[in-house]
Amino acid sequence: MASSKIPFVHFYSTHGIIPTRQDISDLDRHVERRCALYRHLGLSPGVFRGASVLEFGPGSGHNAVVTGLLGPDRYLLVDGNPPSLQSTKKVLEQYCSGLNFKLRRSSILAFRSREKFDVVLCEAVIPTQKNPPAFLRHVASFVRPGGVVVFTCMDPISLLPEMLRRWLAWKWVEDVSDFNDKVARLVEFFRPDLAALPGMSRRPEDWVIDQILHPWVGPLFSIPQALTALGSRGAVLGCSPRFLLDWRWYKSIVGSQSADNSFAIDSYYELGLNLMDFRVRLPQTRPSVVRRAVEISQAIYDGVFARERGQAGFSRRQMLSHLLSLQKLLRDHSPKTARSLHSLVLYLQSDMRRESDLAEFRKWWGRGQQYVSCIMR
Repeated sequence: MASSKIPFVHFYSTHGIIPTRQDISDLDRHVERRCALYRHLGLSPGVFRGASVLEFGPGSGHNAVVTGLLGPDRYLLVDGNPPSLQSTKKVLEQYCSGLNFKLRRSSILAFRSREKFDVVLCEAVIPTQKNPPAFLRHVASFVRPGGVVVFTCMDPISLLPEMLRRWLAWKWVEDVSDFNDKVARLVEFFRPDLAALPGMSRRPEDWVIDQILHPWVGPLFSIPQALTALGSRGAVLGCSPRFLLDWRWYKSIVGSQSADNSFAIDSYYELGLNLMDFRVRLPQTRPSVVRRAVEISQAIYDGVFARERGQAGFSRRQMLSHLLSLQKLLRDHSPKTARSLHSLVLYLQSDMRRESDLAEFRKWWGRGQQYVSCIMR
């Protein structure tokens, strides 16, 4: 497969970038954050000690540092972007002295190995690939029976606030041709938004490049879609945020029940509105409400990318129609989110002239990507 056709790799290689860098100057804090993620996923530090680990798409390698410090016996990292491999090598040598690790330059879909691994990690890669279900099955094929695959999902509701920011960005860079100038202008415009996101460890320019300017190729990939793609081969172990509820008595989880992930899909459609706004803790709601929110959010996602790809327009009037429908739906279910939507509606109704109208919108972020761990059969 030609690198020019590989999602992520072509864009990153063209610009010579790794837009996943993190500040790990406080290494203890970085380790604590990462280990908290692993706990959500049901992975204690001991799971990695002496294990064989395969990581696809390590990015800058900053997260790999924590995995390396947990003491795997063998650690293979695969990436098709040379700057990513160079950065990963540098940080692992700096922070993980004595770690047995190897780097392999390869696109993920082209990777082949007869070896099966105890843990396979694939973070922030699968959504927006051309065929996410097939991509996930390929990644999971390298897990030994009883081993664990960790991957991330993004869906229309968790990503909606960033898609709306992506739509707003058009106005601010439509007259700018230089890539770096676009980044600088958008960093300045979205600075108040990023300041409202607690725990942000990513560089603002990297967020702008990856979430606003990166020309994504394929569809999003939700938790229900991922679990359907794995079928009975993968049993849900954990997720972050940790919201998948299983009320079954453990003694009843035998036979076909041991391969049944329907509880997780049900939880998604009962509690999924929480993914739309990191500020809220909402109770269970009717699945029909979540499905409608997904439907409207998907229409916005499709409209944004149809315009970016030159396939169709997506006017302010069209956007307003979707936002008003969603605001009405959320008014009783998530009032705080509805207020942020109203803030954006006011800005659009003012013909995008009064930035002060965006005050409440700037505070609104979704839960972005969700991490999922599954035990493979």
